[in-house]
Amino acid sequence: MKRLGLTDAQIAARSKFIGGSDALKIVQGEWFELWLQKTGRAESKSILSPWDSAVRHTLEPLILDWYEEQTGRAITRRGESVVHPKHYFMGCTLDGWDEKLAKPIDAKALNIWTPKPLEWCIEHYTPQMHHQLIVCQASHAALHVSLGMKEPEPVEIELDEFFAAEYVEKCREFWRYVETDKEPPGAPPLTVPVPIERMRRVSMEGNNNWAIVAGFWLANKEPAAKFKRATEDLKAMIEPDVGEAFGHGVAVIRDKRGLGIKEMKA
Repeated sequence: MKRLGLTDAQIAARSKFIGGSDALKIVQGEWFELWLQKTGRAESKSILSPWDSAVRHTLEPLILDWYEEQTGRAITRRGESVVHPKHYFMGCTLDGWDEKLAKPIDAKALNIWTPKPLEWCIEHYTPQMHHQLIVCQASHAALHVSLGMKEPEPVEIELDEFFAAEYVEKCREFWRYVETDKEPPGAPPLTVPVPIERMRRVSMEGNNNWAIVAGFWLANKEPAAKFKRATEDLKAMIEPDVGEAFGHGVAVIRDKRGLGIKEMKA
């Protein structure tokens, strides 16, 4: 029977770095089980039955082929292992790569009982796709999701730089425990970013703290705008050879960073 899934070499490579499939454990703070796997104390466990696993590994290449057929763009780098050039502890095995758009494409096959499948994918696979984006130094990725063997639907993932920076530090912290062979403590979970188009609208009517701060914001909106315009106007008056200008309680001072304004003390 034909071997399905990752090759022995790809499986062995995963012990040498944090892979995309490890991202959710890093985010959720489930470090101990992952540490056992990375230090060779335990093998990774599949949550799929052998049949479900076989179906996914058979269907996912077809999803990539379908992507090529529908878009006219080639999917390259199928099954390629990539390690970040700087963060040596982060790597991934690509499903594929859209050469023209320079972004990773991941194929997913879900069963028909998956509740709210696209929302489920965003929650569970956004960390994995951010991991791939970081490793490949890309800004956009896409999941192509087939539910119950239906035509795949795209889920676009855009790099959230703040989440990515925090995630890299979490990976670095976890990998220190692997390198030192010390058991990791429980780690606080990270908040997974939600795409703008799927974010909630929330009414803050009745929230007293919101009412106070909102009132303060409204009261100071116009003065803040005047302050900004005055700052720009004062700086515009400073000629290129002037290091400091002062008068009427205000001083404009030039340094290596540019012009700064401060209030003069009496």
